[in-house]
Amino acid sequence: MPLTEEEIEHLELKEKFKDLEVEINDYIYLLNIIGSTDVKSDKLFRKHFYKFNKVKRNEKWNNYFYGIFSDIKSGKLNDFKTILEKVVSDGWNCEYTTITKMLSVVNPNTVIIDKYTLNNFNLKMNHKLDKTIRVQWIVELYEKLVKKMQEFLNYQPNKDFIDAFHLCFFDTDYDDISYEMKIYFEIIFDSR
Repeated sequence: MPLTEEEIEHLELKEKFKDLEVEINDYIYLLNIIGSTDVKSDKLFRKHFYKFNKVKRNEKWNNYFYGIFSDIKSGKLNDFKTILEKVVSDGWNCEYTTITKMLSVVNPNTVIIDKYTLNNFNLKMNHKLDKTIRVQWIVELYEKLVKKMQEFLNYQPNKDFIDAFHLCFFDTDYDDISYEMKIYFEIIFDSR
């Protein structure tokens, strides 16, 4: 029996976004192993985080940021503003996306700030500010993004849509993924 047009379209979309399913599975792997691994030394953990974060730099950067990740995991660092201020005061760039992705592995209710979420919620990053002013500006932008995400999640039809989206396109069990992360992956899906 031949496939219907709707079935063909569904299969084409599913194939087109198979890479996103890989990213989601990498994220689920990170969630499952974060409690039992040393993020500074576990090479398999680093491999999966690299695929999720899409940033890989030199060994000095990796050592520093996986040290930050270890501090996030242990609870020594636990909020976006403190981590961003520490990173910048230690002489590094404002790595806001990497920081929020690290936080999202330790706390899946964390909102990720990147070009996809900013664009989806009609927010813009200002890359021209001085580094010290930029930190406060990014923190305020992040707070706006968190507020917009909470407003979005307070509307039940949005949650229903996100659930339906994931049931429609992905075969993996996503019960462990928070709505914030489900929305993040849906935003990436829409961006491709």
